[in-house]
Amino acid sequence: MPENKTLSGYNYNLNFGKFLGPFNFEVHQFVADEKFQQNDLGYFTNNNYFDNGFWMGYKWTKPKGFYNNLFFNANGNYSQRFKPRAFQYVSLNMNINGQLKNLWNVGINFNSRLQQQDFYEPRLQGKNFKTPAWYRGGFFVNTNRSKKYSASLQVNERISPKYNSASTEVSLSNNYRFNDKFSAGLSTYTEFGNKGVGFAYLTQNSNNSLAYVDSSVFGLRNRRTTENIFNVKYNFNIKMGLTFRARHYWSKVDYTRFFNLKEDGYLEDLLSTTRNPNINVNLFNVDLLYTWEFAQGSFINIAWKNAGEVFDQDTEAKYYNNFRHTLNNAEQNNFSVKVIYYLDYLSLKKRKAS
Repeated sequence: MPENKTLSGYNYNLNFGKFLGPFNFEVHQFVADEKFQQNDLGYFTNNNYFDNGFWMGYKWTKPKGFYNNLFFNANGNYSQRFKPRAFQYVSLNMNINGQLKNLWNVGINFNSRLQQQDFYEPRLQGKNFKTPAWYRGGFFVNTNRSKKYSASLQVNERISPKYNSASTEVSLSNNYRFNDKFSAGLSTYTEFGNKGVGFAYLTQNSNNSLAYVDSSVFGLRNRRTTENIFNVKYNFNIKMGLTFRARHYWSKVDYTRFFNLKEDGYLEDLLSTTRNPNINVNLFNVDLLYTWEFAQGSFINIAWKNAGEVFDQDTEAKYYNNFRHTLNNAEQNNFSVKVIYYLDYLSLKKRKAS
């Protein structure tokens, strides 16, 4: 039972599993109190949870018919807030994937989540939002990566019946290996979201000349997101290489209907609004990195980074106008040199002894 006690909180993970040949399963419990922080350990979303769940899977490892191997798994989770204890969500996920005879990898998946209590979306302490139930299904296809040209495609469709919400996500990547030293790739992610429901803005009232936040406004929104990433990699030899990465991220959110969040977590129509929460976001990044392993375990890294961003409310502008506007906007440049030198203590000790 791995656990972590810090000055600012406590968490633990409890797992029990069994392996029975091709079939295996696991039950688990994950807990973190409201004071636990792990920002120094990497990406961290939230604490204060008490989760119980299961995972089970079955493998077909002997080639047969059209496949070399197949793998099926299903998992579920029941989540509560740790303090004060309260229901958060129930989720169920299933997928099957495998490798075909031509060395392509394919898979299909299904995910669902019943109506949940979201304590974070309202942006107000003590409030919660009854997020409508949703269902998602999709597939992926990866071609043989040992070939000079390889590609992958992933498509997911998510629906939520309450507001007729629908979202389609499409990811497409291409990579071409010219030779053992030089390769290039382009990947694209696109999301088409219609009638998604979520937080819009906070409202303020005044009492005795003091302004205070008193309610959270939600809205139905249409969202369009596109991300394009271009990669180039060149290896001069086994110890020296150059990588280049350019990324443009564009996302716009256009609100069409507004609600007031009630005390019970449900929404009621808001007849009028005085604010425009629409947003149009552009991010452009370029990373160029030269790496040289000049000794065993020792590196010199020389990096150039370029970044530009645009935040406005022009949700009518098309993709190429956004891209051009972002390139013409002010940019930040960063140049850095990092040297990592590996010292072998045993070698130093031998030299000193001699």
